[in-house]
Amino acid sequence: MLVARHDIDMPKLLRSSRPIRELETEAADLLKNRGDAGHTLDDARDELAQSYGFHSWRQLEVFVEHPGQEGRDFLFLACLNYWPTDRESMRSRARSMLAADPSLADKDIYHAAAVGNVTAVVRFLDADPALANARGGFFDWEALLYACYSRLNLPDYSTFECAKLLLQRGADANAYFMWGGQYRFTALTGAFGEGEMGPSNQPEHERCVDLARMLLESGADPNDGQALYNRMFEPGHFWIEMLLDFGLGKSSKVNWLEEDRDRLVPSDESILDYQLRWAVEHDHIDRARLLIGAGADVSAKNKFGDSYYTIALKAGQKDFAAELASLGSERQELPEIEEFIALCMGGDLQGARDMLEKSPNLVKQAEEDFADAVGHAAGQGRLKALTTFQALGFDLGKKQGQSPMHRAVLGGQLEVLRWLVEQGGDTSLRDDMHGTTPLVWSYALGREECREYLSGLELDLFDSIMCENTNRIESLVNTDPALLETPLKNVRGSQYNYDDDWMTPIAFAATRGKVDSTRCLLALSANPQVANSRGVSLKDLLRDLDLKETLDLL
Repeated sequence: MLVARHDIDMPKLLRSSRPIRELETEAADLLKNRGDAGHTLDDARDELAQSYGFHSWRQLEVFVEHPGQEGRDFLFLACLNYWPTDRESMRSRARSMLAADPSLADKDIYHAAAVGNVTAVVRFLDADPALANARGGFFDWEALLYACYSRLNLPDYSTFECAKLLLQRGADANAYFMWGGQYRFTALTGAFGEGEMGPSNQPEHERCVDLARMLLESGADPNDGQALYNRMFEPGHFWIEMLLDFGLGKSSKVNWLEEDRDRLVPSDESILDYQLRWAVEHDHIDRARLLIGAGADVSAKNKFGDSYYTIALKAGQKDFAAELASLGSERQELPEIEEFIALCMGGDLQGARDMLEKSPNLVKQAEEDFADAVGHAAGQGRLKALTTFQALGFDLGKKQGQSPMHRAVLGGQLEVLRWLVEQGGDTSLRDDMHGTTPLVWSYALGREECREYLSGLELDLFDSIMCENTNRIESLVNTDPALLETPLKNVRGSQYNYDDDWMTPIAFAATRGKVDSTRCLLALSANPQVANSRGVSLKDLLRDLDLKETLDLL
């Protein structure tokens, strides 16, 4: 057998776009080069996976092939997986699967833990105590991880009690998997939840505080960089206080790996300093004060050489900047253009106008050098800053990857979103990364108030399909029947290419499970005989996606 190596200092970097067949060939070559009859292909696969930072070939395989056909697996659907596909609709689908097949609740210890079936977990552990720390199931995780990452929240079941039982039976409170071979996702990370997709799509565990405290009391490392990262996007800081109580401190380093060419190396950055920099840059002032009190280095600078005083000042937080300076942050002299931005962000219209009288090109220069300023104000809910930008003649629709309207949705800033629309904001603008509108962002991020508001506006055809506004769909198509055959590529008018560029309205509706919109488009004579760029028909795509309702309509 090949020796398992779980603590390689510098694993190789693996991109999720790497074809699995290439990795399978690499494993076969590794086995061939070993020239040892005692080694198997499975051994070689595991060794290769470990060289990329994964525990096992299965964990590497899940990362590279995601989501594929695995979208039909119960455990995949039941647990947070931290891909952009994370949605509450996945948990709903898992609950439906369980209702249709109750035997899933005790199929094995991993299914039992994800469901919260304490009785079944007891039975499995009594039969084989080693299962407390054995890996298995779809993700090749320990049972504790399934209990901590599950979001089924079923009545009469308890993933918390399953986690408690597993810990009592010897489960390692520091169980983890390496996402992408680079980021350490622990049981504690699962308990705290949240992340880039927002709290609606990636919620905390239903007994987050109790579960996190139990894990910490059982020996979980409080220096959980990924948990801190996942929670930093939304306001608040109770999780930091809890981790500080259990030993998180200024000597704690970020515990994910950094890219260094084709290798991954340990980070040397203090986790508190990392958190402080984010807090100051994103106006989480109370959190910043907590971190400074815990020992974060207030005298540090960001990669551009800006002190925290300067960062706060440029964000329009004049009083907080002065507070940071009194605590040791360097008072830096701002260049003229940055002083102008600081006044705008602080809502000081008269001060900004005084500067414009002396330097009339400041607005043009600011839009070139600080193209994200308006978007930042929108995302942070800075309505006074936005009215100042507007009064000075800034373009409120200007994009730097995404529009201010996108940023307002990202931050859940309904008041700002409403104001931008009232000022004539274009709801059809699409971001550069995903090619989607603010409405689609509101769906993707679970920003329900923003979604409800945007859904009531006069949207384009594709957005009307998203919110299933069939009256609007009929009106648009009756006015311009050619819209039925217009693919997303034409609507986007973008220099970038996207996988769904080929989609006509009927394909867009059906692949997103929009039953009412699909039925409406078919009644308007939409042609369902379309295929993607690889020649796969719409019907075959729907079968692969297991979207039976829209498939039946076709």
